[in-house]
Amino acid sequence: MSYSTNPWTLRKIESQLTPLTEGRGCRWHRPVGASDRWAQVWAYKIREGLAIARRHPTLFPALRAVADLVRIEATSESLVEAYIIAAALPTAPVTAPQRAISFQDSIETPASLDHICASWDAAQPSTQPLHFPKTALTTDKLLDLARWLAAKTPPWMVLYMNRTTSLTLALDDPNIPAEAKVQVVSL
Repeated sequence: MSYSTNPWTLRKIESQLTPLTEGRGCRWHRPVGASDRWAQVWAYKIREGLAIARRHPTLFPALRAVADLVRIEATSESLVEAYIIAAALPTAPVTAPQRAISFQDSIETPASLDHICASWDAAQPSTQPLHFPKTALTTDKLLDLARWLAAKTPPWMVLYMNRTTSLTLALDDPNIPAEAKVQVVSL
């Protein structure tokens, strides 16, 4: 089974991973009444959360900073442990970019062209895709955004779902024909 890529999956357990963002190892003990497989399931959820943090560094900057420095182990059927495996932890607290739109904000308020551009600028330099679950762009604004991103070095492209108004900015894929990159796709 592959890991989820949905940021909400990590939001559910983010508060329990606070010690990791502080560069400390920690232990989780099986709750009373939990199944015998609890340790394997919980270790999987933590690893999945760290994979999501790697995929969405602007949403989870503190976890992303330590995601590659942590080893998660189910050491028994009732204990999960996190070990810091590298000594090169960040010395200053990691904070999100000032101008980036948060995942929560983008769900409640449709992202405008200005928010999308500011979020992209704040996330640079990065090769990670940026996702906006809800947008408020006209076709002209969407085309302007696509052309603006195509002019960047390296070029980026816009993936837009007209039915849901979700939008993802990603590195340009040379396998996608040029005429398909600036079109609004309806499903």
